Amino acid sequence: GVDLAICHIETTISIDDTDLSGYPLFAAPRAFAEAARDVGYDGCSLASNHSYDRGAQGALDTLTVMRDIGLPYAGQAASEEEDLAPVLYEVNDITIAHISATYSLNGFQMPAAQQYLVDLIEPENILEEARIAKAAGAEFVIVSMHWGAEKVSAVTSQQRGWAEQVTASGLVDLIVGHHAHVLQPIEQVNGVWVVYGLGNVLSFHPTTDEWPAESQDAAIVSVAVTIDNGAVTVAAPEVLPTWVDKGNGRVIRDVLAGLADDETPAWRRGQLAASLERTEHVLGGFVPGD
Repeated sequence: GVDLAICHIETTISIDDTDLSGYPLFAAPRAFAEAARDVGYDGCSLASNHSYDRGAQGALDTLTVMRDIGLPYAGQAASEEEDLAPVLYEVNDITIAHISATYSLNGFQMPAAQQYLVDLIEPENILEEARIAKAAGAEFVIVSMHWGAEKVSAVTSQQRGWAEQVTASGLVDLIVGHHAHVLQPIEQVNGVWVVYGLGNVLSFHPTTDEWPAESQDAAIVSVAVTIDNGAVTVAAPEVLPTWVDKGNGRVIRDVLAGLADDETPAWRRGQLAASLERTEHVLGGFVPGD
């Protein structure tokens, strides 16, 4: 129901569904990317701390898959030329640019001659990408940031510092973050909405003390954008809470719809209600009805 839908894919994608693996070095099947396309995502951010899990070839294979299936991406590139080319979408006569970067590669180092493979969070580089996008006609710039502390809803000083630097430029209109695997707050920084952490829309973290119940919660966030004579207005973000039902096939449950459905069984209703309570604790005021 939205005009532009952007996801984040955190894992590398196997080019031929061989040598698949989970933690700590991920290689996911092509079906992950194909499913994102098939459910309606128009593009994805790719820069994450796992983007280089399979080295340079793994990064390049991921991009080959994305191109093969026709799903645009930001945050990774197969060449310096591609890295410098803005990722643009034309939506309702508005040109939207998407930039993606990550805080780290889990200790891996890209070859000196292939620094373009994954974009790292360096505010000046992000702003230079925004300038290039603006010069190419972008009227609205979204930056996807892979950042924060895992399992922690509180925003770190590093996140706030980066948000301050990027938004102070006047070149960026929206920041959307991920990595913590739990929800993080939404706030305005220098008048720009910053969604610090989306949580886990789809995951299969083990249900143990190591991963809290919050790791099953997520927010699909929508924003309404208006451009009038060059002036950009971004309405307050709206959160659609979701919950990963790991006990029944890793189903992504629409929390509000499930609670409103009289056919929802009592046991699931209780889980959805608990998820909503956790989500509202972090994002109260951005959930419809709050």
